[in-house]
Amino acid sequence: MNTLNDAVHEVEEVVHDALDASLDEQLPPRERRWLAWLRRAGWTLVGLYFLAAVAMLVLRFWALPRIADYKDEIAAAVSRALGEKVTIERVDAEWYGLHPRLELGGVKIHDRRGEEALVLPYVGASVAWRSIAAGELRFKSLVLDRPDLRIRRDPQGRLFIAGLELRPTDTPKGGTADWVLEQGEIIIRG
Repeated sequence: MNTLNDAVHEVEEVVHDALDASLDEQLPPRERRWLAWLRRAGWTLVGLYFLAAVAMLVLRFWALPRIADYKDEIAAAVSRALGEKVTIERVDAEWYGLHPRLELGGVKIHDRRGEEALVLPYVGASVAWRSIAAGELRFKSLVLDRPDLRIRRDPQGRLFIAGLELRPTDTPKGGTADWVLEQGEIIIRG
């Protein structure tokens, strides 16, 4: 029985190779190059698919469970991005559907005087995959529970919201307002 299966398999290989060879002989050189390019493109797409799958598995089972170890680095990165001191009490991560989700607790943004300008007891952020194409962080969903926002005006008449000076004439395009509008959904509760 085993030799019969081996014989059938050998015949299939010979027929397959003969068909490929006869197809290549019948095609003009230009079409052969096109067919070879399509084969390379197909294998490249298959390789990218498996590379993305491995990256998602690494993120799911290795990076997300260890996210709490990087709480200080996350706070430092947000501080650099905002230009203000940011502290975070708790960081958790999970997989939510097809998206990685971060949950932050006790987020505090301090103004330049060292006072709390924005307090967020809970922040839930589901990262969108379009962040990769955009080259910047985009959220599928951003949930803020019970934010406590400080707004103040200094003696010179400048307005500060959450410790950040509001300057409407700085940049007509870009900035925080445009970034907020590019997010999937923002939910503010309480």
